[in-house]
Amino acid sequence: MRPIWNPSKAKAEAGRRGEALAQSAYRRAGYEVLANNYRCGHYEIDLILREKRTGTVVFCEVKARSAGTRTFPREAVGQTKQSYLRRAAQQFLIERELTGVPCRFDVAEVWLDVNKTELIENAF
Repeated sequence: MRPIWNPSKAKAEAGRRGEALAQSAYRRAGYEVLANNYRCGHYEIDLILREKRTGTVVFCEVKARSAGTRTFPREAVGQTKQSYLRRAAQQFLIERELTGVPCRFDVAEVWLDVNKTELIENAF
């Protein structure tokens, strides 16, 4: 008997794979991972990293897609999502006593079918 295809499960797996690919790309670029899937109430930040060279804290939203989609993954990070990420980032900085530390918001655009990751620094 063949298992039934579950779109929610497939989407979650694609998200996890995208986050793993993005995390690997950041590590190769000299970043240290501070947190994965940080939650603050209803808000979540996929990756929180520190650039070892500068000490900058990076809050990253990962968007993964397969080739053939009509939009770029980065286009899925609209104003509302940006607002949620800012709120969660503020809470993270307060909790970790990192207020005053330089920080930025990136988007990691992951193309799953070709294992390609583009790190978009200062995306918003």
